[in-house]
Amino acid sequence: MSSITSGLNERLDELYRIYWPGLTEALMDVKGYQEVTNPLLLHLRDEEQYILSDYKVMIFGQETNDWGQNFGARTISQLYEDYNGFFHQGDCYKYGGHFWNSFKSYSNAIQSLFPDKSVSFLWNNVIKIGRLGKPGSPEELFTKIQLELLPVLKEELRILNPDLILFFSGPRYDRFIQEQFQHVEFTPVQGYRQTELSRIHIKEYPKLAYRTYHPNYLYRRGREYNEHIKQAILSAISSVE
Repeated sequence: MSSITSGLNERLDELYRIYWPGLTEALMDVKGYQEVTNPLLLHLRDEEQYILSDYKVMIFGQETNDWGQNFGARTISQLYEDYNGFFHQGDCYKYGGHFWNSFKSYSNAIQSLFPDKSVSFLWNNVIKIGRLGKPGSPEELFTKIQLELLPVLKEELRILNPDLILFFSGPRYDRFIQEQFQHVEFTPVQGYRQTELSRIHIKEYPKLAYRTYHPNYLYRRGREYNEHIKQAILSAISSVE
């Protein structure tokens, strides 16, 4: 059995509720707060299944679009329901787009690397809130508020303890990753520039982590390039395991 204990959802809930009042007060005090989404809060549909999984993977995007309507329109409990319905129940794949197509492709490929193991996947974002109805990160002020008043990424990793993290966030979001940990080092994978594909060494999280471009950019570069990145990541995972 995994070394992590049960009650993971309870621990996540306690974490989010610590910061929720301060985040709410700060955001609603800023003009235009209705233009940002609710934060992406993680939730496990089946804690026992996750705990007993042999290999746990957390895949990051950048930020959400229209998540739970505008900020303040959903409670914490309702946001868990949103996460379960959209991600755990597979509505994300109906949503489509390059990110979710890549998520499914990588999930299947990683599972194929470990045919005799049970593998669990979780979805997360580098930035917890997004712009309402528009792609891209929210205004810098809102991002700053979220990073300062909802600094939960480090603790999410401690609670959920994934064996592998994949950041499909691109190099522009590296600074947001760095802001959430004490020490982060990006080392380019052999044959690639640091901006293309990097191993991330996180002092507080001494496990396997990689960062590459967002799938929107990978697909614009073409199928062959996209596949090369994918095979490099899979090869790196296999060599460590």
